[in-house]
Amino acid sequence: MLLLRRIILKEIKIARGILQFYYKTLKPLEINAAILYHYYARIATGGVLSPDAPKKYRRNTMKNISRILALVLALTMVIGAFASVSAAKATWYNNAVEYLESIGVADIGTKAGTKITRAEFALMVAKIDSTWVNTQWWDENGVLADTVVFKDQADTDKAHRAAICYAYQRALIVGDGDGNFRPNATIDLAEASVVIVRLMGFQNDVPENGDQWQYNWMYVANKFCHAFDRVFMSNVDTVNPDYELSYGEAAYLLATILNWGNESDDVLCLTKKGENLGKNFPWGGAGTSSDIVRVEGLEMDSTNQLVLGGTLDNEGTKVAGLFAVGGSGSVTAAYPIAVDELEKLVRVSLGLSATRDTSGETLDTFNLGDYVQNGTLLKVKRVDNKVTAVSLFSTKSVSDTFLVAKASTNVRTYNYDGSVKNPGLYPKYANASGSNDSTPELPLAYTSATYTDADGATQYTHAISFAGNKLVYKGASDKAVEYTVVSNSRSVAEDEIVVFSEESDAPLTAAEAKALIPNTATGEARVEFYDIDGDGYYDIAVVIKSSKFGAGVVASVAKGKVTITVKSNYKTIDVATVSSGVIAGIETFGKKTINGKEYFVCTVATLGKVEETKTVYIPVPVFDAEGNETYANRAESVKLTYAIAGATATVNVDAKAWTPFLDTLKNTTTGTINDIVTPAAFKGLVYNKAVSYVLASDIDSTATGDAANVVVYLADTAAASAADTGFIVKVEKTETGDNTFKVTLASSKMEAGSDGVATYAAGTLADSTRFSWFNLKVPGVDTYTDSGLKNGATFYTNGVSVNAALTALGFDAATYMATPATYVEYHKSGSLVQTYATVHQVSNILTAMVPVIAAADDASVLTTKTLKDIGQLSAYCQYKGKTTGANYNETATAAEQATYNALTLKALLDEFGCDADTFYALVKADATKAKEYAALVKVADAIRYTGTTVTTTSTGAAVVNASGEYLESVVSSAKFGKVSGVKTYEVRASASYLWDIENYDAYHKIFATSQNAYQFQNATSGTKVTDADFIYVSVFKDASAQQVLKYINTVNSSVDAVASTKTATAEDKFIVTGEYNYKQVFAGADATWTQYQSILLIGGIDTASVEAEAKAALKAGATTFTKEATTKVAKDPYYEKTPSASAKFVKKWSVANAKVTFTAVQDKTEGVQTYVPVVDKNGAQVKVLTDTEKAYWESQLAPDDMPYKVIDKLLYRVNTTNSVPKVDANGDPVVKLTYDVSYEGLEWTVETVKDEDFAKVSTVKTRALDPTADKGDYLPGYYYVDFDGTKYKADETATIIVMTPDAKTGNLNGSTTTVKAFTEAGKDLFVSYEQVTTSKDGDLTVLGVIGEYVDGIVAPEPGDDKNDYKIVYLGKTGTTLEATEYGKDILVKSTYSAVEVPAGTEFGSIYYRYSTYAEAKYAATIDATLPVGYYAVTADGEIKGSTGIAKKGAILSVDAQGNLKVDLNNDGKEVVDGTNFKWEFFYVDFDGNYKKAGDSTAVTLVNFNTAIQAQINTLQNNINKAQAEYDAIVAEEIATGEKRTAAKITAKENIAKAEKALADYKVSAEAKNLNGKFWGTANSPAYTYVLTYKYAYQMEPERITFQYIVVDGTYCVLVNSILQ
Repeated sequence: MLLLRRIILKEIKIARGILQFYYKTLKPLEINAAILYHYYARIATGGVLSPDAPKKYRRNTMKNISRILALVLALTMVIGAFASVSAAKATWYNNAVEYLESIGVADIGTKAGTKITRAEFALMVAKIDSTWVNTQWWDENGVLADTVVFKDQADTDKAHRAAICYAYQRALIVGDGDGNFRPNATIDLAEASVVIVRLMGFQNDVPENGDQWQYNWMYVANKFCHAFDRVFMSNVDTVNPDYELSYGEAAYLLATILNWGNESDDVLCLTKKGENLGKNFPWGGAGTSSDIVRVEGLEMDSTNQLVLGGTLDNEGTKVAGLFAVGGSGSVTAAYPIAVDELEKLVRVSLGLSATRDTSGETLDTFNLGDYVQNGTLLKVKRVDNKVTAVSLFSTKSVSDTFLVAKASTNVRTYNYDGSVKNPGLYPKYANASGSNDSTPELPLAYTSATYTDADGATQYTHAISFAGNKLVYKGASDKAVEYTVVSNSRSVAEDEIVVFSEESDAPLTAAEAKALIPNTATGEARVEFYDIDGDGYYDIAVVIKSSKFGAGVVASVAKGKVTITVKSNYKTIDVATVSSGVIAGIETFGKKTINGKEYFVCTVATLGKVEETKTVYIPVPVFDAEGNETYANRAESVKLTYAIAGATATVNVDAKAWTPFLDTLKNTTTGTINDIVTPAAFKGLVYNKAVSYVLASDIDSTATGDAANVVVYLADTAAASAADTGFIVKVEKTETGDNTFKVTLASSKMEAGSDGVATYAAGTLADSTRFSWFNLKVPGVDTYTDSGLKNGATFYTNGVSVNAALTALGFDAATYMATPATYVEYHKSGSLVQTYATVHQVSNILTAMVPVIAAADDASVLTTKTLKDIGQLSAYCQYKGKTTGANYNETATAAEQATYNALTLKALLDEFGCDADTFYALVKADATKAKEYAALVKVADAIRYTGTTVTTTSTGAAVVNASGEYLESVVSSAKFGKVSGVKTYEVRASASYLWDIENYDAYHKIFATSQNAYQFQNATSGTKVTDADFIYVSVFKDASAQQVLKYINTVNSSVDAVASTKTATAEDKFIVTGEYNYKQVFAGADATWTQYQSILLIGGIDTASVEAEAKAALKAGATTFTKEATTKVAKDPYYEKTPSASAKFVKKWSVANAKVTFTAVQDKTEGVQTYVPVVDKNGAQVKVLTDTEKAYWESQLAPDDMPYKVIDKLLYRVNTTNSVPKVDANGDPVVKLTYDVSYEGLEWTVETVKDEDFAKVSTVKTRALDPTADKGDYLPGYYYVDFDGTKYKADETATIIVMTPDAKTGNLNGSTTTVKAFTEAGKDLFVSYEQVTTSKDGDLTVLGVIGEYVDGIVAPEPGDDKNDYKIVYLGKTGTTLEATEYGKDILVKSTYSAVEVPAGTEFGSIYYRYSTYAEAKYAATIDATLPVGYYAVTADGEIKGSTGIAKKGAILSVDAQGNLKVDLNNDGKEVVDGTNFKWEFFYVDFDGNYKKAGDSTAVTLVNFNTAIQAQINTLQNNINKAQAEYDAIVAEEIATGEKRTAAKITAKENIAKAEKALADYKVSAEAKNLNGKFWGTANSPAYTYVLTYKYAYQMEPERITFQYIVVDGTYCVLVNSILQ
């Protein structure tokens, strides 16, 4: 036996090695234990073991073999487990449980994970064996239940006793040998194996061995019954026979032998007799009734949520197709099913009735589309190829990233029967149009499901990604799994998956799946994942629908960000920040090459922090001959990476338009493209310019080294157009930072002023010194020129005119320039070859003389040196009309050439008309200048051949006018329209400086001095303060999306400008082009404001003394009285600019004495008109019924010559009483006095405005329109504005701008107000200059003045007056903290709405604003609470105060009539009569709502705290006690396992009663104690309270104290505060 053991151990070791090799290199093992059994049996018996062997030997051998077989069986099971899935999952048996439950064999429910008893297992097996699946049948079977087969079978219920008896009689169980069954004991693996082997009839195949019986039965259960498959062994992970089974594990064993989910005839579990037990059940067994199918053919609505129908079959029925998913992975048509029938089967599978139940109290809101769509996988059961049942996969996981409308605005609604009326949550398909919602979002089901990965990062549970070609998904798995995409759905390992598309029958390859399924950054998809075998890993995925964003992804650069916009209405993602800076330096010694491309090396200083600099590399632009950028250095495209919901995408963006700043390098002067750009030239263009830029590293984190600092975006910081333009009213420092200011701007658009007014001076082209250079061209191909006059040569004049150069050389300029232009013709063989103009020979010869003369010792050089010495024979021949060229008719002879060469320098100069001594002196003094002047003789010669110049300047002015005069200057000006309104902007000072560095002084004045609204003064700015002294600016948004100012220079200035000119001969043989200098003068802004026109009465009119004189005269008998007097008047007020340091402005005007003529008469009463009825002969008043009759009567006169009048169709005679003179109480005449002021012939004198006269000024009269007096014009909120002789109508919000010259600071102190505030403050103005803006209807909208308030006090600006604040009450605490959008302010906002007092209407959320910075310590600076109470707030809810708003008062006495004596402060210092006060009462109800009380006096005055609140506390305690009693019953029920249903019902009723008592009391208390009028009326509740205490209780009542506020004269009392 020892040898035998050694052999066996050795063989086992060898076998293990073979099996390991087989496992690692071939397919997963499926061990046939029988082969091993016979193999080792043969070894152990030496090959002689047979039924005929001696019994003892056979028994002993068998005993040892059994031990070996136990080991072999263990090895078999372990290897089987290793060959399959390895992860133990608690849900791997769920489908098996569902299967047994669906056929009635088991009722497991939530017990799948708990241990199963022997009795429960016996009941399952009995049902399988008998096919009696209804538990009630077993419960009702008294015969079986009452038959005693085991002593302890009474320990279980009737059904289980019956099953135990049945199983015993069928020899499926035998007990423990002691007469007991142990029904409540847990069944172990070996015991279950015994029952399964007996059930399937293989008990006779079990080896005869008593010692190791467990392994013997387990061996047969595995070998013959196939009960232990790979899934079972990998999850149970043991061969211990004592392993206790759970309900789920036991269910899996039984489902396996029933061939659940098995369709292969090769591996069916059959009984000894070849029977498939699964066929005994309606949908058990393989091959006939079990399929996994995919749904197709459904007609879905546009939202993909509702099933509208299916495909019509031949009978007109709407059907869906159920396509079986085969083992190869392909999908083939299987079974049609009516959509209505499919809906019924799905309902039944969910435990619902087959049809919708509309009779229940709960709405049946089942919707088939929520469970089944095209592509959905189902498990179906069939009978005779007809689908009889369906089952949903409980292990399905859905990844749905299709965008939906926001849930808050699109919720699903239902019809009365529970069917869907409106599906809501409309999907926003990526390429769809016409959605009802413009703000889509990912579904909540996707965004709310997250988990934390191994790195601690939050991930989306349903996110799909790809690692290479592996699909990565988590779903319900423990972690995200990388799945290899395969095609066979019947052989899928735990890290493999089959992917289908709803539109494809064949499985997708990995590449196809990757292309079809976008992530959340690239598109949308709905993918359903299915765990077919319940092992916790997904086996099949179906792409229901997918869509890419595609062209819907757009990149842009705006508002300081590089952004990716996905589906314009979905996502805008900032992928990089645009930096702003000033190009502070450019390396001019060379360019830098990075990765084969050339760049300028630049230093950029950060805007606002110029000390921060960085080196960047700007691409060198390269243009082709046609002017097109070649992008040899500039990037044509850039890659941008963005993320949405954790997924990333990279897009290639066209970047050709990303560097517009570089397009300025095109040379527009000559009309050609400069394709060789030098660093020096680049510096001249961009130095000190403010730019916005993006570096490569900003958009690509992988960029390193020099490549990281390559500029990929470069633009001017200026916006395309100004957001607003106008003049500065005032500048104030903000609290948000040292660099920010609030600038109040009076908006006025810039218009075209005077432009292009040219001035000219006499002279000629040769006289002008304004040419900086000339360019001479000889365009004709047959027109001869030599190398002395290069085609296109440029001659710089250095500010010297042609005539001046000729004079300096020794010419008589006028004589030389008058020399006629002549041409010489050259012929060969009598034929004309060329036409020649002698425009350069003199210049060439003079230029050649210069170095010879300069080298000479004295003037004798002029007579000793000849033409030959200077080498200019050819030039002189041409000058003479000859040539040295051969074969010309005009070729100079040898004799002629010898004569020419012998000419001395002086002879040549004399011939040219140039004084030799002067020329010699110039050369000796400055040879270089002599050469320059000699070169200009070519220009002089060319000018002699040309006509008048024709080119104009950029402003359209001609360089030479019709009179031949040359341009001196072009004058232009600016003009601004009328003010349209006033706005305030927060601007950044440093950005304004750096953006426009040329106007640094202007920005310094605006932001750093007190003269921030007053323009610079200079000699041409005038002596009066006018609108020309305003500082005009535009507001732009710079590259960082911040607001900056752009100064508009309106000061007189003069700058040099240039224009190209062109002159040409009639024959067009010569062209002279030059750069001409002229002055471009800016005359400042045209005046649009006018001086105040009306004459002011300063001296006043003394009507009182004149009236007294008139009364005496009239009393003495005079009928009229007249008198003349004088009064001081003023006109044309203005502010004079002075150099004085103490008074920079002085008010002045013109004054005179005007004649006043008074006229007085005695006043008379008005005539009284009455109507006397006209009657007929019967005494009845005459009726006038028609318009014709009315017209007749009213044209007639009565006998007393009085007219008739028809009123309401009745005839009257008009009776008029004449007026009579008026007298006063003393009998003296009442005087009617008028006067007239004459302004003709006055002598006006300018004087400084005296203080006493200033106080008498009145220029603006305003009043609100009256509905009666102004009936024709009346509109609510409108005013009359009487100003400078014109009466305007204006809305109350019309703006008044006052720009006041400040004598001390020299500034224009601007202020703004409204017509309403101006009127209510009783204001008037001193006005010097004015501008009135009206609407198209003539209403005044803006009144702008340069002046000041007469009383010296500025009118309140809108919103400054505390009367503009609203008083609100906050009844509930609760706050949220929010950050403002652009700033660093923190808002502490109330969670609940406040109520406006005394209106009682809901106001909305209120908030405190804390100006702070991100680094501030919130705890030290921010109070994040908003207590209950009163607050003063602005119209938008900002809290401006809370302390001191509410006061505490007391009622000192009250009587039956309602008379009150009130102590307003409850301190005895302010006791008043409150009888006639307007009292309103408010209260806070029991839910914290602030309410306005009604007028009921049927309320009782009680102390809220001691009475009402105490009772509420008592009732709430009753609720708490009732709840505690219920909780105790539930706890006891759990502890004992005994149901206490009746007690729980009673306890719940007690809770409900207590809650109702509290609710009823609150309603009652609100009506009786809060909602009413407590005083301010007769027999008030306050009076009743006093009487009750005095007479019923015989005691003095407690003083009635209360909290109140006063709003607009209304005393608002908080009822809850009374008596507290």
